Amino acid sequence: MIPQPIMVGVLGMATIVCFVLVLWLPLAEAERRVARRLRAFVQAPIGALEAQLGIPARRSVRETHPAARRPFPMRFLERLLSEAESDLSPGAIVAASAALFLVTLVVAFAVLRELPLALPLGAMAGALPVWWLRRRRGRRHARFKRQLPETIGLLASSVRSGHSLPQALEHVATDAPEPTRAAILLAGREIGLGASQEDALERLVARYPSDDLQLVVAAINVQHQIGGSLAKILDSISETIRERIRIEGDIKALTAPQRMSAYVLCALPVFVTLGLLLIGPDYVGPLFQPGPLRYALFGAIALVAMGFLIMRAMTKIDV
Repeated sequence: MIPQPIMVGVLGMATIVCFVLVLWLPLAEAERRVARRLRAFVQAPIGALEAQLGIPARRSVRETHPAARRPFPMRFLERLLSEAESDLSPGAIVAASAALFLVTLVVAFAVLRELPLALPLGAMAGALPVWWLRRRRGRRHARFKRQLPETIGLLASSVRSGHSLPQALEHVATDAPEPTRAAILLAGREIGLGASQEDALERLVARYPSDDLQLVVAAINVQHQIGGSLAKILDSISETIRERIRIEGDIKALTAPQRMSAYVLCALPVFVTLGLLLIGPDYVGPLFQPGPLRYALFGAIALVAMGFLIMRAMTKIDV
């Protein structure tokens, strides 16, 4: 058992870390937002200019840019924060993960009295900030994908009216909702600052990975090289994407019972255990007491979670 002074010290340290984060994050929010926008607007044109002048860009960037010398986890967090459009810093995410890990580890050990069971709980709690960022990025990408048919329609209408592609992108950025507005506006500004059209659109695909967007970018690049009616191509792609979204909706409707079965089958053991605790606590009480049965309980929880993930994966059908 952990001595009480050590437990109080760990909890006090975690409280101080959380208090500092709450005070520091609002003060640094504006500075991080400006820095992120400057990096997005400046790095792309510089890379294109170095390529045109024949400067070894890869070596110069890797050797002189401070971000290139950072460890891989920090670079991963920076990219994840950028894709999730979060104003937090990698240091804040690391500090939050460490605080959650320590607090959960101490509380779980105080309740369970066994370190092998407390460590996985602490690890799961420490991974919550990264999971939140990935979920936020996924929601943002999903909104962008849903808005893509309307975006392509606006782009085709603007091109049909006689505007060039940069002007059409600016027109789309004016009328489109978020996150499409920010994504198209950034691509248009990269082209306006000197980046090539192909590079700017490829970076747009890298920020919002999607087969539909990749198809649109490929069509625009091919039309830019060999000519043709870009408006007709975009209209055809827009209709294809709309039909694909409709089919995906039909598939989700057909697989809804299977997804609901996954939730029911995973929640059933939990509710049965809670019911038995209320009706006959002596019957299921040994599962929560120190000993081999407690490991069997946590093993069953892990198997239920694995079964839920497998059932969810079986209902995902790519169109």
